[in-house]
Amino acid sequence: MKFTPMATQPNFTAKVKNNDFMQNYVKNSSKNRLDNLRESLTALKDVYPQDTLEINANKKGGFDVKNENKKTSVSFEAEKRTMRTAEATLELPMPLSLPKLLKNIATKGTEEYNKVFNVKENSVEQAPQENRKSTAQEQKAVLDMLG
Repeated sequence: MKFTPMATQPNFTAKVKNNDFMQNYVKNSSKNRLDNLRESLTALKDVYPQDTLEINANKKGGFDVKNENKKTSVSFEAEKRTMRTAEATLELPMPLSLPKLLKNIATKGTEEYNKVFNVKENSVEQAPQENRKSTAQEQKAVLDMLG
């Protein structure tokens, strides 16, 4: 007797394309970096589920993110850190964190989210839900975070 599975397990590559860059990134990651990447992919999975992002490293120390569905291609550069010495002030590029970038892409309202998903600042999706009363569960979650 042969059984055919009715559904497959969730696959995070449905959100980020499993290309050569991502395979090398995963293979060369520490456990901590993999945990951060897993957390970021989990946050990303519910955002525009029909979209697939293709990510590659760029020469600027950052990442290029392409979204075929929304017809966007965005280049994110390395973060710049200012270093002051007695003689001069230097701006040094710091490598961009892919898990941090993915978390920002998954967070509505961030500059990264708006660019990758082609969301205009004044769109209906960005309208705040100011009139909705917070629930006791939401309030407790925030209060538990306080020291």
